[in-house]
Amino acid sequence: MKNFSAALLLVCVLVAGYAAAQDEYRDLALYQSQFRHATSPLERGNALLAIGFHFLLKPGERPNDLKAANAYCSAAAGVAGKLPADSLQAASLFLLSQIQREGGDRAAALKTLDEAIAKFRQAGELTGEGSALMEKRHYFQISGDELTKRIQLVTDARDVFKKAGDKRRQADALQELGDLYGNDGKTLEGIDYLTQAAQLYKEAHFKRVQYLYSTLNIAHTVSGDYRKGLQYGLDAERIALSLGDSSITLCTIYNRIGMTYYYLGDLENALIFFRKGLANAIANKYQDGVIYLTSNIINKILVRNKKLIGTMLPDLDRALTAGPTEIFRAVIYSEICKTYLLVGNTERAKFFLDRLFLFQKTNQLNDPENIYVYRAAFEYYFQLRDFKTARGFLEKETVLAERVEDIRRLQAVYRSAYMLDSISGNFLSAFNNYKKFKVMSDSLAANNTRSELQTLTVRYQLEKKNDEIKLKSDNIQLLTRDNKAQTALLQRADTIRNITIFAVAVLVLLLAALYSRWAANRKNSAIIAGKNTKLEQLVREKDWLVKEIHHRVKNNLQTIISLLESQALYLKDGALEAVLDSQHRVFAMSLIHQKLYLVENSSTINMQVYIEELAGYLNESFGTRGKVFISTRIDEISLDVSYAIPVGLIVNEAVTNAIKYAFPGHRDGQLVIVFRQLSTGTVSLTIRDDGVGLPADVNVWEAKSLGMRLMVGLANEIGGELSIDGSNGTLISLIFSLKDIPMAAQSSFSAFEPADDTSAAR
Repeated sequence: MKNFSAALLLVCVLVAGYAAAQDEYRDLALYQSQFRHATSPLERGNALLAIGFHFLLKPGERPNDLKAANAYCSAAAGVAGKLPADSLQAASLFLLSQIQREGGDRAAALKTLDEAIAKFRQAGELTGEGSALMEKRHYFQISGDELTKRIQLVTDARDVFKKAGDKRRQADALQELGDLYGNDGKTLEGIDYLTQAAQLYKEAHFKRVQYLYSTLNIAHTVSGDYRKGLQYGLDAERIALSLGDSSITLCTIYNRIGMTYYYLGDLENALIFFRKGLANAIANKYQDGVIYLTSNIINKILVRNKKLIGTMLPDLDRALTAGPTEIFRAVIYSEICKTYLLVGNTERAKFFLDRLFLFQKTNQLNDPENIYVYRAAFEYYFQLRDFKTARGFLEKETVLAERVEDIRRLQAVYRSAYMLDSISGNFLSAFNNYKKFKVMSDSLAANNTRSELQTLTVRYQLEKKNDEIKLKSDNIQLLTRDNKAQTALLQRADTIRNITIFAVAVLVLLLAALYSRWAANRKNSAIIAGKNTKLEQLVREKDWLVKEIHHRVKNNLQTIISLLESQALYLKDGALEAVLDSQHRVFAMSLIHQKLYLVENSSTINMQVYIEELAGYLNESFGTRGKVFISTRIDEISLDVSYAIPVGLIVNEAVTNAIKYAFPGHRDGQLVIVFRQLSTGTVSLTIRDDGVGLPADVNVWEAKSLGMRLMVGLANEIGGELSIDGSNGTLISLIFSLKDIPMAAQSSFSAFEPADDTSAAR
């Protein structure tokens, strides 16, 4: 199942989008090799799917590629039909839906895609479900009611990716939502989603964020925050160039930066970036890009700065005439024709007008494109003072402009009709056309005013939101300072209270001692002194005997360790491992007795020193020093032997199991041991590793291994509560209660936060 999940992730990466498909494109030979060396039907099915997606998404698609993708998809579906799991069937349906869509059968493709989504949900494959939802959005337009449906699909995909913990694809969905809300006129919401996407891409260490930054550029520009928009645009250019991206994405980036400079009033830099974008569009045969950039250069720059026309227009002429003809449309020929008329070069204007007529004749143009043809023709013949021909083209333009209800076009049409009527002396018609012109101008001005008000509203809302965020941040800082001040006052009060209690206790003891000395007579004092002397002698002898016992027990245990070590030389496999495990357990007990006879207080063990030394010994004995990093966070807690030995053996078992099984293949790993006193009067021991964890189908409480039974038995012996979690690494937790625990200090750090008293054995 794990192997299939990995393969499915590869498939979902390939279908995330055209750009992602190129980024994560892998050689066909690798997939074919995976198929040849597959050892199970599931692996063969995954390899077939990968090959199918390769033919579907590879750049430079040939006619037979779709047939090849369909063939591999059918083969994978055949394998999936023989398996009980739904995952491979879902992935096969997912591929088939995209093949059907590429083949033009959108209805069948949508039905198949819905089946794939249902299968992914049945299999619990969140990444596959989210990718299929993102694919389904392509079936809905970005306007009207379909825009609402598309937003809902992307929102659902975002939620699924979030549940799966897939930050990269969650960010993809958020970026799409930012685009969609921007198209819907909700700039502020769009910026919010785009900002969230940028943060998730950063957390996922994803570098190809140039289009996201470019979208943030235009979003902030639309909101009126030109400086911030420009910064995002320049960052987008920097990222794209550093990644070697010369695709049409770079054309979009340049166009948006140019627009931002235009709104800032910096026409010189705007022209620089418009020209960069135009060169990229021509090189990539990007028709829409050529149209947008040409229009921007002419209408945003040259018309407003006629000094540049003399130097810029010939360069633009050469770039357009030298480029491939299939990328040019009516709008380009019309705009450059009108620009030549603006500078009085009717000869060059006629050249592009003839091209425009030829383009109209050889292509089926829509109404807006025909309007561009008739507008250029009208202005050409009007400038030549051939008013009769000019009126003919104007009448054709008027019919189309009224049909498409384009206010800006109608304004130009009525103004031109007013001029023609005035020249021909038809003043009544000129007056009527002038009134229509004014109506269109007022309507256009009202639209512009509404647009400006919307921009100001969005900017106000954005600034208001930023102010609210800043205010909340300031409030949080203020509350934090207040909390620290209150904590300091409480700590000071606790200190004064403790000092007072200590002083009262000392005073009481002093008074009791004075009273005892006053009440005692010399005879009783002498007797007591003699008895005290004998008792002290007995205590010293008892301590010496106890230390000697611990010393001898330790030596005996060391002898057992040596015997086990000698025996291990003649054992192999399971027997050798069992002897080594026993040797470690004996050492854990031996170390306790060693500590008892080496310290003044022979009744308790300093667990901080003991656990650190035991962990270091185990790391050294397994030869994993430098591979497994063991860190400890231990309060200064002292336990007597009845608690220290069970705790030590549990630590030994847990650390041994982690070193042996948590990091297969000699991989690096980390092990954290935490032993602390809780505020409830109990002691908590936790041992966590970041290894592979426990298999999902293993019941640790029914395990028959000696180590597990030993840990359970030792936990019960000290009345402790033992828990084991192997879902994310392995976490072993033991909580037990003690009475009158000698403790030098308590730490306030949490179980896995760094602290000043952290030590490590490696």
